Amino acid sequence: MLIADTLQNSFFYSALAESIRALSEKEVLIQLEHVLSPSRELAQCRSIIYPGGKCQCVDASPNDEESCTMLPILDGKKTVCLDDGLLPPGGPCLVYSFGIRDDLSFETEMVRFGCTVHAFDPTVRLNTSALPDGLNVHYLGVDGRSWTHHSGGMAMQLMTLTDLVRHLGHEGRQIDYIKLDAEGSEWSILNEQLTSLHGVLPRVPQLHVEFHLLFPHGTLSADPGKKFSLQPDDAVRFLHTIRRLEAAGFRMFESRPDFGKLTGTAISLIYETTWIRK
Repeated sequence: MLIADTLQNSFFYSALAESIRALSEKEVLIQLEHVLSPSRELAQCRSIIYPGGKCQCVDASPNDEESCTMLPILDGKKTVCLDDGLLPPGGPCLVYSFGIRDDLSFETEMVRFGCTVHAFDPTVRLNTSALPDGLNVHYLGVDGRSWTHHSGGMAMQLMTLTDLVRHLGHEGRQIDYIKLDAEGSEWSILNEQLTSLHGVLPRVPQLHVEFHLLFPHGTLSADPGKKFSLQPDDAVRFLHTIRRLEAAGFRMFESRPDFGKLTGTAISLIYETTWIRK
């Protein structure tokens, strides 16, 4: 990146941060609800596939201790746009998938589609003997910094996206699709990538992000608990992250809100979103 471009981006992001800090708490909440709303899908996709998913039941009102309404959902299904310049049918294509738990259905279907897939999750240990060729599982995690998290006798190695790309020897290769389900760490991951001089994300054409507003600091942080009330500082940080994502050229073409709402707001606890870079 040229020095002039760096200075211009620095000035732009400073101005963006200042404009958000000037908003009242109510205005921040209104804008945050707006930027994540399905009604604000800024891009369109003509050709879509929905790989992955398995049925399970979830509580439709997780922050209501007096009621429990279980609803069946197809969890793990992701949205992939096949429009020109995004993901060529039959490959070759490269997919990074963060957050797999015990479900590799999305990753397996993307391999069948013709992609090479690298799946990451430091919190699980899976039987990988029957994986299809082209599906690679790494017990590593992504975060806004590179460090080692210790929990329950496990040492979990976390890296920035740029360090992971370097670790796998993928410098200079096009990552065609990133799936990011990081249980609240997505906020620091995106901010690090969108402000770094060496960020990989601004060159990725398609991104699926599960935004966890109920885990404002991430489940692997020093404050991992669920928060059903949105703190003003967190709301500002969330809005700033999404505005930065848009400033980097990403446009949301799908948003799927969770059933539950943050206390006293119309903002959902979780949003599954898909973005393409214009």
